[in-house]
Amino acid sequence: MSLANAFKQLLLGLGISPRNIRYLSFDAGKKRSRSRALWWKALHLNKRDVIGVKKISNNQDGMDRAWLQIYPVFEQAGKRPNGMSPAFSYLMVMGAIILAGE
Repeated sequence: MSLANAFKQLLLGLGISPRNIRYLSFDAGKKRSRSRALWWKALHLNKRDVIGVKKISNNQDGMDRAWLQIYPVFEQAGKRPNGMSPAFSYLMVMGAIILAGE
């Protein structure tokens, strides 16, 4: 969870607004998930932050439901779904390099 918080701080440090950071949980089994509650607390989220929920497809049954995906959304990024752009891939690679160096 400390790496997730470090990644969130990286996004904030890069000037990405908290409203442009998305959180996605794969624990869709329960309305009130223990893992989402732990993520909420570990990342110091507030009532404006929303952790989306996505059901794991059948071909990914080995995936851990406690995982949390954190990603930035770039506004007006070529009008692509969820604001994704080539900048997203670049940012993820740079973030992984920085986090791996710690």
